[in-house]
Amino acid sequence: MAYLLTCNIEIGEYKFPFAHEVSIERAWDTLGDKCTIKMPTNAVLKDVGTNVVQKLSFDEVLKTGTKVLVQLGYDGNNATEFVGYIAEIVPTYPLEIVCEDEIYNYKRSAIISKNYANISLKNLLKEHFADATLSDSIPDVSLVNFTLNRVTKAEILQKLKDEYLLCAYFRKGKLFIGLPYTEKNPQTSTFRFQGDMVENKLRFRKKEDMKLLVKMVSIDANGAKVEAEVGDKNGEIITIHKRNIKSKEALETIGKVELEKYKFEGYQGSFTSFIIPYIDHSDTCELLDEIYPDRKGKYLVDKVKVTWGVSGARREVNLGRKLTQ
Repeated sequence: MAYLLTCNIEIGEYKFPFAHEVSIERAWDTLGDKCTIKMPTNAVLKDVGTNVVQKLSFDEVLKTGTKVLVQLGYDGNNATEFVGYIAEIVPTYPLEIVCEDEIYNYKRSAIISKNYANISLKNLLKEHFADATLSDSIPDVSLVNFTLNRVTKAEILQKLKDEYLLCAYFRKGKLFIGLPYTEKNPQTSTFRFQGDMVENKLRFRKKEDMKLLVKMVSIDANGAKVEAEVGDKNGEIITIHKRNIKSKEALETIGKVELEKYKFEGYQGSFTSFIIPYIDHSDTCELLDEIYPDRKGKYLVDKVKVTWGVSGARREVNLGRKLTQ
């Protein structure tokens, strides 16, 4: 049975059911989602409010900061894949419209300059991101002599991400801040090796074959940092945040326990499916295999890339840590 690719793309006051190509990238470790839309330089557009059809040049209607909605699917059953704003217009052929989600506005927020003699990390976030969802995982630490020197909201998030290992991303337009994989109520989607996957770059690894280096970081209530490393020096690096562990030896002991959690027997890598079923980063991906049924398992998702266009519609899913059954 054949399925017809369909889309609904709205840019400002106009909407149209076509594009040369759409590419969307989402990940928990980046600030904001990115969407690139490739369009012809001229098109017949329909006004969203009046439904009046008119032929316009994109040069006449495209401006940075214009609101963008992208819905993709099959046979008219389109799901929302991106909501954001035009960040850049690249005058090539086809025309490239580079878009960002709400991080676009955070990059252009009012400039902030402020000094804090002593403020908790959570209170700092509440002050500057009052509407955000704050995870309980945020470390309970004090920031002493903390300075914000002519920075935007996006730069504050980047600074806290770099120094305190926080992740910050938007889910349905609302900012989430916390440690990775601590967002509540993520969804679970099931993918079958036989039926759902178009391309498979997954590798099934035995526990004893995995090379990992766990970097442990602990920050106490006064902001002092202790670090330790456990595992294979040349292995894949995993950073884990803990609170109020004051000695390197204690941190190494905890690191050995954490290392065992990540040294699992299971799949690593990515696979490509059709754009249904839907899944996003930080969600749970359940893998089922008819040939090797004992290899089934649930994994957290690190990154998702969606492509839609003349060559078809695909969703590339990058797996993260395996969940215990």
